[in-house]
Amino acid sequence: MSGIVYILTNPYIPELAFIGHFDVGTLEKEIQRLDSEGVPGFFTCEYSMKVKDAEKAEEDVRANCDAAFVWQERGFFKKEFIAQAKKAIEGKRKVSKERYNFSKMGIEKGEILNFTRNPSIMCVVYNDNQVELLGKPCALSRATIRVYSELLKDIRDTGQYQGGEYWSYKGKLIQEIWNNCRNKQG
Repeated sequence: MSGIVYILTNPYIPELAFIGHFDVGTLEKEIQRLDSEGVPGFFTCEYSMKVKDAEKAEEDVRANCDAAFVWQERGFFKKEFIAQAKKAIEGKRKVSKERYNFSKMGIEKGEILNFTRNPSIMCVVYNDNQVELLGKPCALSRATIRVYSELLKDIRDTGQYQGGEYWSYKGKLIQEIWNNCRNKQG
């Protein structure tokens, strides 16, 4: 059954992150539930992903990042392993990928997106699914490739990019905005 796998942080537990999953409800309700369990402070979502089998995806993270866990039964792991945990979640368990839709995210045509590795590099939202970079409309993943190959002269080893991980709108990653938008929808 599809569900959401998430990674949360808490300012009162700065060296740790928390992983969990749910099949029904919303991420906001899940965070409220966790906040009510006697942990100091409030949790903040660092990452979430809709996957085909949320329980299995969480199990895979626990298996792949076993050494990172400081309290395996409760889902707490060392914060420096967040990137490794994200990679394990993203594996091949994604629900069929829906293209980014800027208007659904509340980002209008003409708005500016910044490249996270160099915020002085910008593109403009062209329509619901494309941005304009260097005078040409393209998908966000293609814009990322163009930045690396044409502007930074640096081809990454995979050549594949999830564009939303490289661009931000008003300081927030496009991927986070999109995940939050999708979580609210279903």
